[in-house]
Amino acid sequence: MSLQLDLSIVRDGFELAVNTCLPGDGTTVIFGPSGSGKTSLLRCIAGLENASGSICFNDQPWQGPGQKPLAVHKRPIGYVFQEASLFEHLSVQGNLDFARKRAAVATTTPATAGNNSHHLGTANIIAMLGIEPLLQRAPQQLSGGERQRVAIARALLNQPQLLLLDEPLAALDDARKEEILPYLERLKRHQIPMLYVTHSKAELSRLADHLLCLDQGKVVLQGPMSAVCDAPEFPLNSGEDAGVVLDARIDNVDEHWQLASARIQTATSTDCIALRNMHYRPQQAVRLRIMASDVSLAADNPSQSSSVNNCLPCTIAMELADSHPATVLFELHSHAGTRLLARVTRKSAHQLALKPGSQVWAMIKSVAVL
Repeated sequence: MSLQLDLSIVRDGFELAVNTCLPGDGTTVIFGPSGSGKTSLLRCIAGLENASGSICFNDQPWQGPGQKPLAVHKRPIGYVFQEASLFEHLSVQGNLDFARKRAAVATTTPATAGNNSHHLGTANIIAMLGIEPLLQRAPQQLSGGERQRVAIARALLNQPQLLLLDEPLAALDDARKEEILPYLERLKRHQIPMLYVTHSKAELSRLADHLLCLDQGKVVLQGPMSAVCDAPEFPLNSGEDAGVVLDARIDNVDEHWQLASARIQTATSTDCIALRNMHYRPQQAVRLRIMASDVSLAADNPSQSSSVNNCLPCTIAMELADSHPATVLFELHSHAGTRLLARVTRKSAHQLALKPGSQVWAMIKSVAVL
């Protein structure tokens, strides 16, 4: 499965030019600053905005030279907007019924025909998104997070082969974002292919399997998350939110101290990171985010004289420019091969004589499990 794109738009001094092939499975995050063309690209894929060029999904052309573009309602997609856009005159149940009936009478085309392996069923969708208590409510009675969960359910009831989400959390406060993110992660576990537009590094860290970075309408970085993390253009390699995203697996759980050990597998060895136990299971796959600001450096082994549980022997690989002249970013490689970023003051770097090649201990103060 794949989504092949060769699209261009020129308007009002802005040009979008994307020629690429995206995977037809997992979650592809389309990332970039405001005005970079993220939403325009998504709307072109959905058929909501005109662009020249071609779109081909799973060997079925949606748009191309000499071909009339496939109508929006004939593309096997679900679309979730920044605003939930529910029908205010219908209850939650009515909104869902509307989507289900439209899906049932949709015209079958070569693009939509065939078995949809991602079809979950109405009851499963309602349960997965936790909206059963909301079914009899009016949209006006819902919180922002509840509205977006209903909007996602409505999109899924279209039985899409591809789910498009245009910054679905942008209008929510931090508490509502944390409320809805676990539901989006549930979608990932059901292997529903998603294109997810965001400018949030936190959402990128938690959801992306594949990354497409846009800047001024051009692709500046693309690839699987596991492969693009070392690129200078990778969004988490600079700025105040600089850090690393690591795939790990729970090794064991210490019930007495309520800690878990996560094993990070490298090409040649492993590192272990201690985490708070959040009902983990041995061998459970987890994604870790370690912020550069949560990594301190020591010249000597501090494990016997520090409250920090995670102390890894490392080599400084390079010095990176940081967002403030008082601080510097160091890229570290643990002796097992794990890549980390550490932010320290230039004064501390001078006092410890830190430079590429220095042997240090990385003290990891906090690890976010994504």
